[in-house]
Amino acid sequence: PRTIFTCTMCNVTSDKVRIWDSNMIQYFDEQDRLIHEGAGVIVQNEEGSILFFLRTKYPFLWTIPGGHMSPGEDSKAAALRELEEEVGLSIQTAQLIFEGIIEGDECMGGATIHKWYLYHAKVKDVAVHLDDEGSRFAWFPISSIPENITYPVAYLLEQSGVKHAIGSMV
Repeated sequence: PRTIFTCTMCNVTSDKVRIWDSNMIQYFDEQDRLIHEGAGVIVQNEEGSILFFLRTKYPFLWTIPGGHMSPGEDSKAAALRELEEEVGLSIQTAQLIFEGIIEGDECMGGATIHKWYLYHAKVKDVAVHLDDEGSRFAWFPISSIPENITYPVAYLLEQSGVKHAIGSMV
């Protein structure tokens, strides 16, 4: 079936392109919807603040370290790889706090649905080193998370298991 996409920035409607990328875990569901799998990490410092970085690619919003999973890669390995690549943190311990489908999570590869694996890690005295995907980073207290965050992160922060793991009612 024909898939239509309407840009939320300019309101232009066109055929949606779905890109098959053999470097990531992806599949079609029963309704012919493209699904990508991804993993990320909520990192908290000793004060309980959460590490965010401002993306240099669309969407140009605050986000947490995360990204698409590669074939043969398990979710924890993917989350820790993304953490090291995007913010320069190398850790060994992270706990899975969410696994599920997020609909409406647009990506450059044409998927609007992602199966997410979210991990949680607490760190002390770390130096953050952004790669080219981020222009700056900040530690936000749970009570002051910015509104301009990526859709999947906003969705994840509303999940009760995530709220419980990070220790607050976001």
